[in-house]
Amino acid sequence: MFLKNLGFLMAALSMMFAVPATAAVSITKEGLSHGVVPSGGVMLCDGVGDCGGKLSGTYLNFGPSTIPGVAAAIPGNTTQQIAVLGGNTATLAIGKWVSWLKWDQGSNDSYGFASLKTSLGDILIPGGLFPPASGDQFISSTNFGLKVDFGKSVWVESATWGGSQNSNEFDNVIAGVPEPASWAMLIVGFGAVGTIARRRRSGVSVAA
Repeated sequence: MFLKNLGFLMAALSMMFAVPATAAVSITKEGLSHGVVPSGGVMLCDGVGDCGGKLSGTYLNFGPSTIPGVAAAIPGNTTQQIAVLGGNTATLAIGKWVSWLKWDQGSNDSYGFASLKTSLGDILIPGGLFPPASGDQFISSTNFGLKVDFGKSVWVESATWGGSQNSNEFDNVIAGVPEPASWAMLIVGFGAVGTIARRRRSGVSVAA
C-alpha cells in the first residue's frame, strides 16, 4: 500500500511541472532584448565563448561587427554573438525547469531552425515560421526576439540551432524560472511522501 501511495504522490508532483498534452505552446516574436534580462528570467548564454561550458557543436563567436559572407551582426548588438555555419549545429545544455525561453534571433532565414528537447517532446521551430525569413541583416521582421512560452514550468534539456546555409545567428538566451510558489508546492509534496513513509514504518507490528 505504501508503494501505491508513493506512486500516486510522485505522479501528482510530476503533474505540477508538466504541461498537459493539450496545452498550447506559444511561439512569438518580440523586440530584441540586447541582453536585458526581464523579471523572473535568468541569462543562460550571452554569446561569449562557450557560455560557461554549456554550448557545444560547431559555431563561431563573432561580433560586434559583421563578417561579410559568413555572419551578420544583430542590429544594435554591441557584444559577441554566435553564428552556426551551414550544415552545422550548436547545442546549449539547459537542464532546468522553465516556463519560457527566449533569445535574440539575427537575420532570420527560411533555411535555419531551432529545436528544443523538453519534457513535452522535441519542439522544432523552422526559420520560415516568421515571414519574410529572407535573411535581411537590418529590418526588424528578420531580427527579433523569439519567445517560446510553455504556459507552465516544463523541463528543458537543451536547445539546438542550425541551418543548411550560412548562417544562423543568435544571442542572449534567457529562461523564465519557476515561481517560488511552484517550488514550495514541490517541497510540500516531498514532505507528504516522508510523512506517509514514517507512518507506515510506525504502524508495522510483529506477531508473536
